[in-house]
Amino acid sequence: MQYKRISADCHLDMPWMPPDLFTSMASSEMKDRMPFVVETDDGPKWTAKNGATFGYKNGVGPAGSKYVPGKHHRVDVMAETGLYSDGAKDIRRVSDPHLRIKDLDRDGVDAEVIYGILGASSRLNDRDASNEMLRIYNDWLKDFCSHYPDRHIGLACLPYGDIDAAVKEIHRVAKMGLRGLELSCSWDMEPMWHPMWEPLWKAVNDVQLPLHFHTFPTLPPNTIEKHGGRVGRSSDHLPSYIGVRYFASYRDPIHLLAVASNDWTRYWAGAGELVSGSMSYSTSTTRVSTRSTVVPNRSDFGRA
Repeated sequence: MQYKRISADCHLDMPWMPPDLFTSMASSEMKDRMPFVVETDDGPKWTAKNGATFGYKNGVGPAGSKYVPGKHHRVDVMAETGLYSDGAKDIRRVSDPHLRIKDLDRDGVDAEVIYGILGASSRLNDRDASNEMLRIYNDWLKDFCSHYPDRHIGLACLPYGDIDAAVKEIHRVAKMGLRGLELSCSWDMEPMWHPMWEPLWKAVNDVQLPLHFHTFPTLPPNTIEKHGGRVGRSSDHLPSYIGVRYFASYRDPIHLLAVASNDWTRYWAGAGELVSGSMSYSTSTTRVSTRSTVVPNRSDFGRA
C-alpha cells in the first residue's frame, strides 16, 4: 500500500472497549478483579470491584468524560460526526474496525498508529489484575488489527512496574504478529538508563519491534519541587538516557518513538553522535522521522 498520510498518535481508549471484554476473557481467578460496566443513575460507567473508576462508557478521551458541548473544540468536531451520539446507542466506532476504517476514509488518513489502555491499567491499582487486563487487550487488539493490517497499526501495551512480565509480553505479542510496543512512564520510575531496564532493552532488540513512549501522567501538586532530581532524570532527560544506554549496547536498526511535549525536542535538535538505527518522535507541533539517530553528546547531559 502507498501511504500519503499516516496518523502517528491515535488511540483506542478504555471507555470504548466492549463492556464484557475483560470479565469474559479473564482467567477464573482474575474475573472478579477485572473492569466492567455498571448502570448508574447518571449513565453506564466503567468500574472495578476494588473501587477503581474509568469514566463513562463510550465517553470522551482516556478518562471517559461526559461530552460537554463547547468545552473542547476538537471534541466538538468529533461530536459533529455523530461519534458520541452513536456511542450513546452503543455503536462503538472507535473500537469496531469496520466503522473505524470508514472514519479514516472520511478524514483522508491512509493508516494510523494506535495507542492503547495503559492509563486504565495504572488506574486499576492492582498489578496482577492490570497485567491480565493488558494481556486481554493485546489479544483483542490482534483481532482488531487483522481486518485492515496495512492501515490499523496497534501497539501492544506492556505491563508497567514489572520488567519480567513486560519481557514475557514482548516475546508473546511479537509471536502474535503485533507490530509495535507501548510502555508507560511515570515521574517516580527509575531512569531508563538504569541497569534494571537491561532485560527490557534486550527483549526489544531481540524481537525488533518499535518501542513507543507516550506522555507522562499528570503530577501531584508540588511533586517537581519535592522530587526535582528524580523527576528531572525520569522525564526531561529521558530521550538522552534512552539513546545513550540503548544505542551504546545494541547496534541493530530499531525504532524508539516518543510522543510528548516540545520540551523533548531540544535533546534531539542539536548536533550529536550519529549511531546505527532509526528514531522517530512526534510532538504537538513537530513530526520527525529519520533513518539515523541523533544521540546528544555526553557533555550535553543535564543541559536545560
